[in-house]
Amino acid sequence: MELNAFRERVRKLKEEHPEWGRARIANALGEHPSRVKRALAWIEKHGPTDAGDQEWMNAPMGKPVEEIKKDIGQETATIITKSLNIKTLEDLLAASEVDMEVWEVERHIVNSWEVTMGGEKTGTGMPATFTNYQVKAWFRRKNPNTPEAKMGDLVDRLRTFAPDYTPMQYQTVTDPHLLEICLYDHHFGMLAWRHETRQDYDIKIAEAFYLRAVKDLLQKVKDFNVEEILIPFGQDFFHLNDPTATTPKSKNRLDCDCRFAKVFEAGKMAVIRAVDLCRQVAPVSILWVPGNHDPESSYYLAQVLDALHTHDPNVSVNCAPNSRKHYKYGRNFIGYTHGDAEAMRDLPRIFMDEYTKDWADANYREIHVGHVHKKKKMDFISTESFGSTSVRVIPSLCSTDAWHYQQGYVGKDRAAQSFLWHKEEGLIGSYLTHVLDEE
Repeated sequence: MELNAFRERVRKLKEEHPEWGRARIANALGEHPSRVKRALAWIEKHGPTDAGDQEWMNAPMGKPVEEIKKDIGQETATIITKSLNIKTLEDLLAASEVDMEVWEVERHIVNSWEVTMGGEKTGTGMPATFTNYQVKAWFRRKNPNTPEAKMGDLVDRLRTFAPDYTPMQYQTVTDPHLLEICLYDHHFGMLAWRHETRQDYDIKIAEAFYLRAVKDLLQKVKDFNVEEILIPFGQDFFHLNDPTATTPKSKNRLDCDCRFAKVFEAGKMAVIRAVDLCRQVAPVSILWVPGNHDPESSYYLAQVLDALHTHDPNVSVNCAPNSRKHYKYGRNFIGYTHGDAEAMRDLPRIFMDEYTKDWADANYREIHVGHVHKKKKMDFISTESFGSTSVRVIPSLCSTDAWHYQQGYVGKDRAAQSFLWHKEEGLIGSYLTHVLDEE
């Protein structure tokens, strides 16, 4: 199917069925989910394809045409675009329809230059200046034996056997709200011993706290019209990223409860049960945000959740690889990042630059981060305002491990938090569920 026509069909299906994820749309169109994923990313960035195409078709005579050159080899590939509209690597990937299940980007460059054309060439009688862009990307074929490739094969097989979910019948919502359930920095797999850290923590405790928090936070809003539930997932959901039980960047040894496979299994069952509890109340959207402890392990679990709910009209999963994501609900803009990389004061500017349209359309803006609540100098800062934007640090139910205890990272508020967003009036409520010392 021609690219723009395909994007238009994806857009219409998404408008007609906003609860559908890319897997459901792919099934309806008979396409691979990765192609739908790229189309959705393009639509989010550029808006409806028909408007963009009309703008291009109405361009003055003499305006440069879009050009895409591909050099595809056995193990490497190069793609070069020259265009007015293709300005970034993401634009190139969408326009050229690169199969990112097969290829990975090695490097890329972007060049731009201005061209001024006389009135006789523009067709308007008036001179005009245009900015041309050249994007060049080098690719290499993915190794099918890497963990990521094997995970992709597993997810494809899971989709084949995904169960058929009966659509839930929800009560009519007259005053719609979004319930955002944040269980950040849960660190499934961390081990803490009460006699060493004054608090016990293992996979059984982590699972019990996780499910108890979800039930309590759902109970606290039972009298409101909840139209949708949003779960930002990842955010150091797992304490370890792989069987080495070391931090991904610094390779520091971690205190772990048991084997990686057992940790993954326990975390998987906990989040599956939590999602099932939530979908009984309202449709669920899961937004994967990588942490610094679990950038791969939580991604794998997000993919499993996506595959499991392939045929579930009430659950959608956003597994896009970008580390910063956002969610737009009515007049609300909620941004997400883990908080270990960017400076907190820079986050409003970063999100404004990345998601300009949704940012401008919102009256209420917040950015939710984790990670930094363990710092001694912050202890736990709930919210910091930068102009009209609030950056909120989300608490954690997790206890303190031996290293953090020795460094003096103690006394933090062990809690999970949820937020109730009104479509037009913004944030109207925040709820906490705590771990008491005697627990």
